[in-house]
Amino acid sequence: MARLSQNDRRALAVCAAALLLFGLAQFVVFPLLDSRKRLARGIASREKAVAEMRALQAEISQFSRQSSSLSERAAQLPASFSLFSFLEQKGEEAKVKDNILYIKPSDTVSGEGGLEQVAVEMKLQAVPLNRLVALLERIESPEHLVGLERISILANKKKDQGGLDAVMRVISLRRSQGGGE
Repeated sequence: MARLSQNDRRALAVCAAALLLFGLAQFVVFPLLDSRKRLARGIASREKAVAEMRALQAEISQFSRQSSSLSERAAQLPASFSLFSFLEQKGEEAKVKDNILYIKPSDTVSGEGGLEQVAVEMKLQAVPLNRLVALLERIESPEHLVGLERISILANKKKDQGGLDAVMRVISLRRSQGGGE
């Protein structure tokens, strides 16, 4: 085997040192830096998730307060309150009682806090627009926990009657028939 000159040995040592530094950088330093970046991104995403959870927690507590206030308002309604009679009364006030084809019960959904949602479907025929608007203004009643969930309005097909045909789904909250919480 041939002996290396002093210059060749130095060049070989420099190359070996450069190769060692490259190996250390590639297999030790860079992976450590990448893991730090990954950890920083993970921490940032966890902090974001915690902030979202806090926002959701605040929203849930707000809904809980609203639910308890709805329960209190429902408790203040007279036990004799009926959505049917309420709608008939409002129809009479808006002068559309003769235009009511039917008022029929829909489904009742039990909820939390001793409340249930009662739904009624009401069909009107040949109602003038101004009277329909007057009825809609009267039906929306936060103090009675009554609201309009859905409405479908069509022009009346019979030319001699004029006006509009409407089908409404009206909902109300009341205390559960079971009595309580």
